[in-house]
Amino acid sequence: MRGFTLIEILVVVAVSVIVTGSFIVYNSVSRAQVALSVEQAKIAQLILRAKSLTISSYTQDIGSPNIRCGYGFSVDYAGRSYSLNRYDVSSNAECDAIYTNQVGSGFGNISEVVQLEKYFLDSNLNFQASGTSDELEDVLFIAPDPKTFLKVVGDNSFIRGTAKIYLETKATPPRGATVSVNSVGQVGF
Repeated sequence: MRGFTLIEILVVVAVSVIVTGSFIVYNSVSRAQVALSVEQAKIAQLILRAKSLTISSYTQDIGSPNIRCGYGFSVDYAGRSYSLNRYDVSSNAECDAIYTNQVGSGFGNISEVVQLEKYFLDSNLNFQASGTSDELEDVLFIAPDPKTFLKVVGDNSFIRGTAKIYLETKATPPRGATVSVNSVGQVGF
């Protein structure tokens, strides 16, 4: 009876190590890609939820000290988080003033921002610094339409057009994805 030679055993072990290594690398890249897709969907869903809450809360609570002017979404790039917010004002006139403001004005009439929910990015992901002027920081929806106000990083005023959230995986090579919101409230990714 003849057994395997040392060379044959070493070749089988080497091939097994190469195949196993490629599966491990493929698995971590796949996990990061799935995390990227899930986070992208969660962000888009939260923005659409803010828009929906704005429409559904158009009738105000009588007797409350603050009036719900709208709902929105904020990104904290340094804290790797994003949140669903409620924007309150002290009178209907202030809400109307925000609603009729033109592009270039800011959040000046908001008396209180209430953070309703806060989410942190998956540990496999980062917000990607795009270096462009369209990185979304805040989105504000005001009833009844709802009217959409976009605020980008580094600018305290509302803009027209499209603002984006850029995401990327920590895996090598990094993969990227975006969530975009335009000034009519459409969300895309």
